[in-house]
Amino acid sequence: MGIGNKIREARLRKGLTQEQLAKLVGVRQTAIGNYENNTSHPKVDILYQLMQVLGVDANYIFQDKMNEMKVKLSAPSDTLSVNEKSLVRTYRQCSPVGKQKISSYSQKILDVEKEEDEVDRLMPIAAHNDDMSPEQIELMKQDLEDL
Repeated sequence: MGIGNKIREARLRKGLTQEQLAKLVGVRQTAIGNYENNTSHPKVDILYQLMQVLGVDANYIFQDKMNEMKVKLSAPSDTLSVNEKSLVRTYRQCSPVGKQKISSYSQKILDVEKEEDEVDRLMPIAAHNDDMSPEQIELMKQDLEDL
């Protein structure tokens, strides 16, 4: 079941037609039909109005999507640390605008990390590198003497 099915289910529970719901929300009847058929999804402001008119909350509307996410997150290959679970919980409590900002910021961080990895990969190893073992230092000294 998707978002559209949840909208239809709540509309029928309220005893409303698509046309009646459309008037209450301020959209065309065809828009309601498209939402219910998952042809399109309501914008955030329309979604809020739908939830208010239908007397449901986001948990109800997105229940099936959240269950899908739980299944994916609970897969053995996708184990999360305690810190990661806390971050996911915090993210879920954010408004749609907050979630968008977090997603945008996260992408910027990933882009910076990728650039840093590229720079590190291209950096030459200096002769005075402190990470060199005593054996490497001896080999370098021999190489210099051979010149």
